[in-house]
Amino acid sequence: MKKIILLITLLVCATVPVFSAENVHDIKVLAGNERFFDVSLSDINLLKFPYDVKEVKTSKKLSMTIEKSNVFLSMGAHNQPVELFVVFNTKELKTVNIILVPKRIPSKTLTFFDSDKKNDAIVDAEKSLPYEVALRNMILAAKDNSNDGYFSKKIQGNHKKTSQLFLQQIKELAGYRFRLEVWEVKNISGENLYLEETDFYVHGMRALSLDTNKLDIGKSTKLYIVYRTND
Repeated sequence: MKKIILLITLLVCATVPVFSAENVHDIKVLAGNERFFDVSLSDINLLKFPYDVKEVKTSKKLSMTIEKSNVFLSMGAHNQPVELFVVFNTKELKTVNIILVPKRIPSKTLTFFDSDKKNDAIVDAEKSLPYEVALRNMILAAKDNSNDGYFSKKIQGNHKKTSQLFLQQIKELAGYRFRLEVWEVKNISGENLYLEETDFYVHGMRALSLDTNKLDIGKSTKLYIVYRTND
């Protein structure tokens, strides 16, 4: 098992920029132009929600199938925007309003999450486990690509470059106390490199790990960095 560097000492929080994820949207901020989403005019589209869907009311009749928290729909002959009111099967019967704009594009998947929704298992685990174990479990969940109950979203547009490395953030996991960034690290130098976890120290981080330390020319590895959720 690759080593995991744990920073136990108290560090001053750093401000970390937030980057939007492609086709992943927080239902808490659906307002104004944020409610408009391009979908395929001719193919079946998939809407994935954080709660089971009770019903969907639409401004125009659509071909639609509801399977728990997933809604499969086809725009049919509608080439104009269609408004949807999605009612969730929750105690409060939460409702979100979105507008679908048909385009001549391939089938589209839109994923929605609720930033206020907490995973009870993760909350209990992070509260009860020792600090070091909670950090290690989160990193191992990212390494195994299991996510293990953490909220996961893909990231695009966040990258850094040095004379030797190109770093591209590809994913983020979020739990109760901690969040984890997954970065792809590529060797763009003209020689083989040996990387140390401490080479990637970021002020405010709580833990980090590399999939591999030896990085040949043109090869890539993954870097995992953990922060507190409020950092």
